[in-house]
Amino acid sequence: KLHVRAETGNGIKKVTMYVAGEKVLEEKPDTQLTVYEHDLLVKASAKKYTGYVVEVRVVDNCGNESKRKQRVFIDKEMPKIDITGVGDGDYASENVSVSVAVSDVSFSNTIVEYVIVRALNGKSYEEKRPAFTPREYEDKDQLMFSQEGKYTIYAVATDGAGNVTESERLHFCIDKTAP
Repeated sequence: KLHVRAETGNGIKKVTMYVAGEKVLEEKPDTQLTVYEHDLLVKASAKKYTGYVVEVRVVDNCGNESKRKQRVFIDKEMPKIDITGVGDGDYASENVSVSVAVSDVSFSNTIVEYVIVRALNGKSYEEKRPAFTPREYEDKDQLMFSQEGKYTIYAVATDGAGNVTESERLHFCIDKTAP
């Protein structure tokens, strides 16, 4: 939902709005009206990460035209997360490298946080890792695990529009000690 406001001392003759080059509204309000307000509702998600260009044209009673273009993003899509590098239930006798691939339309506003729990000798430890912000539509982060224990990991991605995705939980064990 976009709020459009136009103001002129000469009265408003015509207001035209375009979304992605397509005319979506043309109104000829009362010519005595000096302030025009409208809430424009756009329902479709933006294509990829380019967004939409919204253009508003206002003509006053004297024939003066004002135009404003703005790129907007409508993001109804959840971020996608894929964790690879180790299989669920795998056992390893050496360090484990995990790749977290994230794709999202509004990648520059997306934050990926990790939940990592390592269990060893009957105790659980929550490990903190820095949050990751993708630099492009599809991006990857690498996580290295070197301490022994049974791990449960997953990622939570939240984009700028408030869409939240939680990856599948992955369980693996690192055991470097010989029997």
